[in-house]
Amino acid sequence: HYHLAIAYKEMGLMEESIKEFQDAINLVHPDDGTRRFFQCANLLGLCFMEKQMPNLAIMWYRRGLETKNLNDDEQQALLYEIANAYESGGEEDKARDYFEKVYAVDVDYRDTSRRLQNLQEKIIQ
Repeated sequence: HYHLAIAYKEMGLMEESIKEFQDAINLVHPDDGTRRFFQCANLLGLCFMEKQMPNLAIMWYRRGLETKNLNDDEQQALLYEIANAYESGGEEDKARDYFEKVYAVDVDYRDTSRRLQNLQEKIIQ
């Protein structure tokens, strides 16, 4: 299911890709000792972002955080994606909170510094 989902995603067939990722994630668990749950949850989030459905993306990114023994990079990536999804959905306060979590660990992570500054400037105005 996972590989078929990747193929569908690469072809731009988001509905089919989402269905296959959902089937794939139902075969694994956050604590099974693999990265399969994390990968499926992350990619489901990305698919929902491509469909401009940030609330569903947030749900999957949060589920990805349930994965046992996430390394720092994986956790940072999910927190960043949650912040990005909140910002896309117009929830700037929540986006700022999540960008701050990323920034607190790594000020140079992607474009977090700039995006956090932009969000803070909007609040001041």
